[in-house]
Amino acid sequence: MKNNFSHLFQPLKVNSIMLKNRIFSSPMGMPAHHKVLSTTYYGNVSLFDKSAGGAAVVFGGAEAFADDNCEYPKYSRDEMREALSVMRQYGAKAAKGVMPHKRIDLSRNPRDMFEVFGAYAPSPYMTRTGKLAIEMTKADIQEMLQEGVKEAIAAKNFGFDMLYCGAVHESLAAQFLSPAFNKRTDEYGGSLENRMRFAIEHVRTIRENIGPDFPIVFAVSASHFLKNSFEFEDILALIGEVKDMVDLIHVTAGLDVVPGYFQDDPIIDTSLGLEAWYWVNGKHCQSIFEPPMTNVHWAAKVKEKYPDKLVSVNGSITTPQDAEEIIAKGWADAVVLGRPLNADPYFGRKAQEGRSEDIVPCLRCLYCYHSATIHTNTQCSVNPRYRRENRVPLELGEAKLKKRVVIIGAGPAGCKAALTAHERG
Repeated sequence: MKNNFSHLFQPLKVNSIMLKNRIFSSPMGMPAHHKVLSTTYYGNVSLFDKSAGGAAVVFGGAEAFADDNCEYPKYSRDEMREALSVMRQYGAKAAKGVMPHKRIDLSRNPRDMFEVFGAYAPSPYMTRTGKLAIEMTKADIQEMLQEGVKEAIAAKNFGFDMLYCGAVHESLAAQFLSPAFNKRTDEYGGSLENRMRFAIEHVRTIRENIGPDFPIVFAVSASHFLKNSFEFEDILALIGEVKDMVDLIHVTAGLDVVPGYFQDDPIIDTSLGLEAWYWVNGKHCQSIFEPPMTNVHWAAKVKEKYPDKLVSVNGSITTPQDAEEIIAKGWADAVVLGRPLNADPYFGRKAQEGRSEDIVPCLRCLYCYHSATIHTNTQCSVNPRYRRENRVPLELGEAKLKKRVVIIGAGPAGCKAALTAHERG
């Protein structure tokens, strides 16, 4: 069928691989496709719908950590192999996140290990737990960089198609870049050159160990929206330092949560409780009160300064028309969709088939991202399969037991109930 999105569905070459279109699925809390989704195992729509729905790149989560031989634990491999197979089943490429981290005891749950070794940070700020973060020594920095290298090698050897890393949200690289979290006086703090060092070394060590032909996506937060944090000009400077070592720059903004603060330089009002720590979350994952295509103006500036680099962008891009405009006007080369693929994982396929009117729109209500519910009802307002894919089928068959049904009310829920009852006979 004919579609009007010729730029959106134009193939894109990223280093050594060819992508079938310009739609990437966002790496937002992705659970494995075959795990039971529950209130204790929450996240994004599973890999099955994402890969079947038409995205060119599907991002996988950190289901396992690499050991000293750059291999995943034996009992995690079958699970990861199945996830990788599902990610690729409809021609999508599989991407894996790689971030520096402390050496992890692979016999223990990573969440338990976090509680044991605490929060490591560029400087000892006060965390939400009421404890000070552990200031990273130079030995800690080198250890974390090497653990990131192990993850990169493991991902490549296991069969992933591309890696993503970056100075994004509250990642360690972003914290090192930010004067709000980095008060160091050594070569990793102070000047912009020093604050960029951790991120640059992270990218360089990965590239040196995986070779020149393996695609790397480098993600940046254009702004933290925090007092005393980095400026967008700092981000442009960082991109200039890493651009020859990476293949695509992804532009986003905000944080999930403020990692900490210094009592003599408060950047949040802790008397507000959780609201103080999470208020920037609304910039990272925007509600209806923020404008659509929130981060596009930043992506366009990156593209303008570095026209030879591929650029992707996310942030309330909710229609194929918007995505087409972004690419057609040269503001970015690809779009990364998060919540729109929660609302309708088949966004891409429907748009390509000329059925954009059938795409279920994201309301930007944030129910899928727990911000609106504080985990009391993390669901999707328009997609009943979200987090229920093991018990809500993609297609409803004819009912075995047929009844006479009266629908009271003709709102969206009533109309959908009537249509569903009719379809089931």
